Amino acid sequence: MSDKNQLSLHVVKIKKHLIMTQYRELKNYEKARAKSQPQKRTIEEKWAYWYLPKSMRKYVLKNPAIAFVGESAYYPDLVMFEEKIIIEIDGKYHDTEDQQAFDEYRDHIFCSNDYSVIRIKNEDTCVNVAFWERLIENLSKIAPIGCRKTLTGYIKELKSMREAEICSWTSLNDIPEINVANVHRHQGIRNLYEWVV
Repeated sequence: MSDKNQLSLHVVKIKKHLIMTQYRELKNYEKARAKSQPQKRTIEEKWAYWYLPKSMRKYVLKNPAIAFVGESAYYPDLVMFEEKIIIEIDGKYHDTEDQQAFDEYRDHIFCSNDYSVIRIKNEDTCVNVAFWERLIENLSKIAPIGCRKTLTGYIKELKSMREAEICSWTSLNDIPEINVANVHRHQGIRNLYEWVV
C-alpha cells in the first residue's frame, strides 16, 4: 500500500472556516495563516464565488489550506473537495515568468494528488456570462468519474444561467433613444452578445 493510501484525511474546524489538510497535519503558523486567508481575497475572487450556481456554491470552500506530505500548505482560491476541483482566479501578476513557473509547480502538485485545476483570468469575472463560459469550457474537459458525475448537473445549470442572462439583455433595437454617454456601454453589450452566441 502506498504512503498516500496509508495516510489519513484530517478535517480541522477553525473559526467557522473549514480547513482540510490532506496527508499531514497543519502546523501552527499554517493554521494562523489559514484563519486570516479569507480576509485577503480579491474582488474578482469574490465575484467568481457569487457567480457560481447555489447548488455548486454550497460545496465550494474559499481559500482552504491543502497540505501534502513533503510540501508546503497551499491556499487555492476556490476548492470543491468532493469533486477534487480547484478554481484559481488569476490577476495580471500571473503573466510574469516567475509566477507562471510557480503556478505550473503548484498545478503539478495538485494534479499529482488527483485534483483538477481550472485557471480563469481576472477579466473574465467582470461579466458573469464570460465567467460562466470559461467555467463551462473547463468543467467539460474534466472526466465525469466518481464524485465528478455531479459535474454534468453543474454544467447544465451554468448553461441555463448563461442563456437566461443573455435573453434578459435589452436589444439596441428596442431602445428608442440612446444617450451619447451610454453608446459605448451598449456597444460593449452587443459585442459580448455576439462573442457568446
